[in-house]
Amino acid sequence: MDPFLLSGQGFVLWQHLNATGVWSVFWADGLHKLARKAAYAINMNADAKSTLKKLTKVFRMSRGPFGSGKFGRQLADARGFLLSALQEGNVDKSLIQSWLPGVARDQRANPESFTENDLIALLIKKQGVI
Repeated sequence: MDPFLLSGQGFVLWQHLNATGVWSVFWADGLHKLARKAAYAINMNADAKSTLKKLTKVFRMSRGPFGSGKFGRQLADARGFLLSALQEGNVDKSLIQSWLPGVARDQRANPESFTENDLIALLIKKQGVI
């Protein structure tokens, strides 16, 4: 049983809903558990935490109007860091593989055929661009 439901307010709420005829179903929250485990694994490695932070800046925030000021410089620095790490082979391949389909969709390319070399070419093309 969910620990929240066994705690004071959650259990009382569950009892009230059942007493009023509301059906309740319990199921495991698999995605939440997976996210917790991934966050734990990332926090155990300082390099992974830093790399993930920079990857997030490059791939998620580059869609908005963030081309000026401090954030724009951070974005360009993160893009440069990722490019050099990819060219040197210092990035975990499984981490990069998880980002490739999203990058391919952003570039209107086929996610099935988008490779790490395409990502490197894209980063070289955008190098120095905020």
